[in-house]
Amino acid sequence: YDYDNNGNRVSESKLDNNLDVIYRTIYKYQNGLIVEEATYTNGDKLESQIMRTFDFKNRLIVKTIFDSFDNSTDKEEFGYDDNNNTISWKVYKNEKLLSQTTYIFDEKNNLINEITLDGNDEITNTKIIDYLYDTKSNWINKRTTVNGKTFFTSRKIEYY
Repeated sequence: YDYDNNGNRVSESKLDNNLDVIYRTIYKYQNGLIVEEATYTNGDKLESQIMRTFDFKNRLIVKTIFDSFDNSTDKEEFGYDDNNNTISWKVYKNEKLLSQTTYIFDEKNNLINEITLDGNDEITNTKIIDYLYDTKSNWINKRTTVNGKTFFTSRKIEYY
């Protein structure tokens, strides 16, 4: 491992028994966050690369992964609300939309609804959550319905 003056790992190498490099991963940072990871084999052959884009609040908004094995590029995009809850997640394969998930939160920042669509806008997953709160605004009963199947969770909170 190699580190910069800030203690950030800037590279990682794996060696064989002859101390020849099997692979080397190089990390690049921006504002203390890893924005790029590139892994090379056979000296300088790019095997994979991960690129990350963050917003002004340092939240991940785009992650792109290139894999030389199948020459593919996967991409994920994230959206957030004012409370930093993830409210959207889109997944792409070679720029084709595979799925998109929308999340809805209540005023207490608890997830209440999740819907996933495939690339053809067909619903593939639904989750609806209802909460019962105590007098201190903590949920004590939760009913979760996933694709039509319902599950119940109860919790007991003791206050001192």
